[in-house]
Amino acid sequence: MGKGKAKGLPKELLANPNLEEWRKAMLTSNPDEELMELYGMFKKCAGKDKKLSRAEFLKNFTKKVTVTTADGKQPVEVADVEKLFNACAIDYNYDDVSVHEFITLMTIIRGTDADKKLKFAFIMHDKDNSGALEKDEVRQMLSSLLSHIEEKKRDGMLEGLMKDIMVKKDLNRDGKIQLNELQKAVADLGWMKEHLGKGVKLSANAVADKAFQGASSSVCLIA
Repeated sequence: MGKGKAKGLPKELLANPNLEEWRKAMLTSNPDEELMELYGMFKKCAGKDKKLSRAEFLKNFTKKVTVTTADGKQPVEVADVEKLFNACAIDYNYDDVSVHEFITLMTIIRGTDADKKLKFAFIMHDKDNSGALEKDEVRQMLSSLLSHIEEKKRDGMLEGLMKDIMVKKDLNRDGKIQLNELQKAVADLGWMKEHLGKGVKLSANAVADKAFQGASSSVCLIA
């Protein structure tokens, strides 16, 4: 990392203990440039107090992000945005999100850590917070993780994955999949872990960019 690039970062990012981890997670040759972009998105939404409140978070996502469904474009569900906020709020204050929390979330979404992405996808699709995914939730999650693949090919892959995970990896035979069972399934499927590690942004590409830049998006982080 050249010294010239580091000088462009604000002091609060340079002093953050997770800076090198963030840099390593970025897919670009200039991670500091991407961190500055994320920092700018955060400042734009959070305002002078540099804290992104729950209300501000909900406003930006529900107002500017849409989901493409069989019936056309639909507003993203507030409940899904709430789960995204809760997943982001990791510093024991569930009323607002700091720049540290925001960038940590965005580097998981944009980055190459397959294990972190899988855990995040699991949390986002566990709609009742039960700690386990029902069959339809597993299908939704897998569909979102494979969303960029051609539909005909994706459908075949999806059926194979559902059979492998729900039949072979449901260790306690309760008809549900817990996180450890999902992790074991993905670990055994080397190609799936490699797929997640290529920087595929879960359900789609650039939803965070478009939402926080004020544009409308036809894709969503939550399937």
